Amino acid sequence: MAGASRTSAEIDHAKADLIVGERRSDGMVPALLSIQMAPGFKTYWYMPGDGGVPPHVMIHDGQAHLHLPAPSRIQDAYGVAVGYDGTLNIPLELDVAPDASRVTLDMLVGVCADICIPFIARLISDIPKSGTMLPRAKFQLEDAFRALPSPLQGNALEELSLRNLAIKGQLQLVFQIKHAALAKLNIDGDADEMDVFAAIKDDGNFYSKAADLRLNDDGWIVTIPVISPLSAQDFRGKQVTLLFKSGQYAAQGTVLLP
Repeated sequence: MAGASRTSAEIDHAKADLIVGERRSDGMVPALLSIQMAPGFKTYWYMPGDGGVPPHVMIHDGQAHLHLPAPSRIQDAYGVAVGYDGTLNIPLELDVAPDASRVTLDMLVGVCADICIPFIARLISDIPKSGTMLPRAKFQLEDAFRALPSPLQGNALEELSLRNLAIKGQLQLVFQIKHAALAKLNIDGDADEMDVFAAIKDDGNFYSKAADLRLNDDGWIVTIPVISPLSAQDFRGKQVTLLFKSGQYAAQGTVLLP
């Protein structure tokens, strides 16, 4: 039927479901895009590497703000990817007109094994009126937002720099992070429990690898190898997303490169 809701889509090896929540007091509409992938398939965090695609969404007559949960490092025959397998729950905040009663969302998610398959779909959902949302859907939506990384305070980092190395195409992102900023991660001085991820959103010229961590009296010295055809000077003023993860705990923030 024309105009009917279409909250699910499916391709080989993957399925997508959209849950739209009740409008918040600030006017924003929360939503959840859930991507379920078959065994052996994955998708990517903000840093997809050479052949991958990070998740993208857009809505008609408004703006969609996408939030990704903490990723993992996934080993396959081609190396180590930064992303997700199994089910990826993507919380969204939708900025739509006050009188809007429906959301039309276009998504693009790369579902990848030996190659990446573009999962392109249009999902349509009514915006539930206050008090009408089903309890199970409401719990799924709230749980996805609770699972997002905690905000990393802007003053947590010191001595941030991006350096050129002598070897062409290799850079180093170096900074210090204070002990107090990572208290929620329960690392307790053990570098084996912490992983650090870095990305410049929508910039495939910045590919970061696993961090080296060194403990001192004030905190951690973090050195992240970066592979890029560009020099450090080309990234001046760019915004880097940094995510710190230890077990089920994660913290994320953004910093400007000097």
